[in-house]
Amino acid sequence: MIKWISYTGKGRRKQNEDWLVCKPLGDSASLLLIADGMGGYAFGAESAQLVASTIASVLENDPSFCIPEAVRLANESLARFKAQKRIDNTGCTIAGAIVFRDVARVFWAGDSRVYVIRDKHIVYETEDHSLINEMKKVRVLTPDQIEKYEHIVRKAIMGEESDIAEVEDVPISEGDEILICSDGLYRNMPVDLALMKLREKGDSFRIDGRKFDDNHSLIYAVV
Repeated sequence: MIKWISYTGKGRRKQNEDWLVCKPLGDSASLLLIADGMGGYAFGAESAQLVASTIASVLENDPSFCIPEAVRLANESLARFKAQKRIDNTGCTIAGAIVFRDVARVFWAGDSRVYVIRDKHIVYETEDHSLINEMKKVRVLTPDQIEKYEHIVRKAIMGEESDIAEVEDVPISEGDEILICSDGLYRNMPVDLALMKLREKGDSFRIDGRKFDDNHSLIYAVV
């Protein structure tokens, strides 16, 4: 069974809208998941909690660990929540992994990320579903353009049938590290620095939230 450390902080925001899940799935796997409530919409914290909790509950009771089905049911739960609250827009980005002995089944929607690190080198990183990522593929961007568009996501879990997560199986080996984080973490702290501090501090890892302009969360695990 893998060991993990989780950490979340609200930064300079009034409320923390991130929600974390770390739990065993039977004897063969573990679920690590971060849901990041979307800023600018109502009930971001509630949406993140609902989506993450639904995905965790479905996977816990599904021996096949079918991520698309878990996300579909989370979307249905969120759609009912939207109807109950009579709101048009709410939702969250997600990033997570079901960690088996020799593979991590990675899934994500939006700009929260999953990294796999081997021998202190990043060997895998999810690709953000974001406008800025699409723009970077076709032209060089100015700093002003990056600042203007970097928070616009192209995919999220918002209670619509078309909302799906990307899924990839990533081979892992004993000693590999897995880092899952919301965008508020990597936009405010270099990932290499976060990893160095996690290795040094372990469970006592802390961040001075006064220096972070957004909610920031991470889950760090060693296989």
